[in-house]
Amino acid sequence: MPPPRTLARAWGAAAMLGVLTGGLCFVVLKSHHSVKPEVTAGDFQWSLRDARDLVAGRDPYRYPPGPYAIPYPVPAALVVLPLAWMPDLWAGSVFMGLSVMLLAFAILRSGQEWRLAMLLSWSFIYALLWVQWTPLLCALWFLPALAAIVLIKPNIALPLLLAGEFGGELWRHRRGQWLLPPAGLLVASLLWYPTWPLVWYRQISSYQGISPPLFALPLGPLVLLSLLAWRDRRAWLIVILALMPQRMVYDQLPIMLVAGSRRQLWILILASWINCAIFLNSNGWSYVPLGWQNFLLATLYLPAVGMLVWPKVKDICGSFVTTASVADTRL
Repeated sequence: MPPPRTLARAWGAAAMLGVLTGGLCFVVLKSHHSVKPEVTAGDFQWSLRDARDLVAGRDPYRYPPGPYAIPYPVPAALVVLPLAWMPDLWAGSVFMGLSVMLLAFAILRSGQEWRLAMLLSWSFIYALLWVQWTPLLCALWFLPALAAIVLIKPNIALPLLLAGEFGGELWRHRRGQWLLPPAGLLVASLLWYPTWPLVWYRQISSYQGISPPLFALPLGPLVLLSLLAWRDRRAWLIVILALMPQRMVYDQLPIMLVAGSRRQLWILILASWINCAIFLNSNGWSYVPLGWQNFLLATLYLPAVGMLVWPKVKDICGSFVTTASVADTRL
């Protein structure tokens, strides 16, 4: 645990980043709303709507679902309740600012300040444009105490929780303690709406990203090469994330956490912007090369797999060469 003075400085720097990000999000949402009046807080507006429905005694699942209108679990609405009284524009901006503040604090607390550069990736910018949950969820990698948010978007949160610090030696004796908040949130949601898991499960059948990238041919199975470094929790982050249904780019923000150095992070950031350039030149996700899943694999997953596995491949090749040289000498 860092000393209190270091933590105070981390909170201060994180708060500044949060305020700046919240202000930028406000400008983005204002511009977006002026072009598309129906967009008030990006994708976060659906969680706000659900929270207000719960308060008003309305069913948050009464709206017809679709490929782009997928309902969130009721715990998401409960978490959003403190912001539900604000206008959507302000609520979305405050939410994004708080999300970045928590992620930045988690990074600074870890002593790996260089990881803040992930906020310059296309994956993060896309999450900002649509006010997504993924920046907040990425804080789970460092802070298991936030385990309650795993119920909000479990397809992205579970890989981060299971492969992150929660699975490390440091937190092993506290795992039961960290599981209490999600258990409490789940109980609260069931008391408020007892049948929501069944209703929600039926509605997510139309989710556009239902097929996990790992099963996309021909590139999906290559993700399993990560397991050459199976002792490294980053390998499990890649594999478990690839096993989950997901949408484009913002859901792949956790891949930035695979970087083990400043140089590797910038390689992943560059790869994410190559993804952006090809996407913008393709007239939409339906027209990207290889199909959207293989496109994500080629531009986001596989560069992370490569940088994780390459040292192992070098070690294996080095051992093989050494063994062959010894055999030649004996002959």
